[in-house]
Amino acid sequence: MSEKKKVGIVTLHGYFNYGNRLQNYAVEQILKSLGCEVESIVNTTRISNENKNSNKSNIFNKFPKIFNMSFKKTLYKVYNKFWYYNNKNLIKKIKKEKENKFVKFSENFLNESNNTISINDIPSDLGERYDYFIAGSDQVWNPLFNDTSHINFLTFAPYKKRISFSASFGIPEIPKKYVNDYKKWLNEMNSISVREFEGAKIIKELTGRDSKVLVDPTMLLDKKEWLDLSKESPNKPNSKYLFIYILGNISLERKKLIKNIARNNNLEIVNLTDMKQLDTYSSGPREFIDFINSASLVLTDSFHASIFSVIFRTPFVVFNRDYNNMSMNSRINTLFKKLKLESRFDENLDFEKDLFNINFNITDDILKQEKLKAINFLKNSLDIKSD
Repeated sequence: MSEKKKVGIVTLHGYFNYGNRLQNYAVEQILKSLGCEVESIVNTTRISNENKNSNKSNIFNKFPKIFNMSFKKTLYKVYNKFWYYNNKNLIKKIKKEKENKFVKFSENFLNESNNTISINDIPSDLGERYDYFIAGSDQVWNPLFNDTSHINFLTFAPYKKRISFSASFGIPEIPKKYVNDYKKWLNEMNSISVREFEGAKIIKELTGRDSKVLVDPTMLLDKKEWLDLSKESPNKPNSKYLFIYILGNISLERKKLIKNIARNNNLEIVNLTDMKQLDTYSSGPREFIDFINSASLVLTDSFHASIFSVIFRTPFVVFNRDYNNMSMNSRINTLFKKLKLESRFDENLDFEKDLFNINFNITDDILKQEKLKAINFLKNSLDIKSD
């Protein structure tokens, strides 16, 4: 029997993002199923946001927005400011509870390295400690994030060991000031796969190379595997509920839509991103999975909330979300195009007829082929011989 290949995973690191922790878990499980010995390398790099984001807002460029707001919106914002101020100590406590759940999840379900690396502290022999390195999944190549650096392109490793697995740029184009670096780093990758069609287009434009477009690793584990990991929250309603996980701003119009959907369908509202639902807000990754599985409907702008809705066959609707005036929907666009789910964007949906009406049978058949494609990519990249 051949010796197990040792694989080091480089992904975004932190204890606050559900999708990040769950995709990391999925990558580890997939590699283990292929007979690999796996470790997630903890990368603590943080780069000043001054260099990452020149559009950083200040009080002066907020004035036009304030003056253009209606009285109702202004009143709403003032009320929120007061609420957060009056509850700042409680919010701090709840945030810490949430972080602790993420830390515990990572300790119990991920094999993270004991030693950390950063852009200023890379062991000289790191490239020799593993047989292969995988960058991904998640937005490891998003230049606007303050933890994205050449480390995410595995520059410390020999060329033949550098693999990206469903890596994501998260944005539709690379800002000009990063183009030369990205061109160099991408050309030095041995085996490349990305998560979005736009990502493949970026690579083609920068390097002339073709790359595989694969589904997110979370979709390679089946419903039972995720339910075995899940954990019921003590705050989950006994009645039917509408699950909200919206990371962008929720306009007053959208709040009204949510309330109408809940009222018309006799659903309680569970909002994981609303700090006013403090006990729910503190939920960890395992509870996140269970909330989606048990919901009657999911409303979200999150890529991974959309994915788990598909895995659990939970009806869902996706809203658009922007970041620094760039759409964050490229990941979801690719996912929906692959799985024939374009109708689940809010602008395409007939809320009266099709809110709860989705044919998941079509997506199941497509997903089987996508899983096979992803596994074959990993086998070929890691030089794993099929039995």
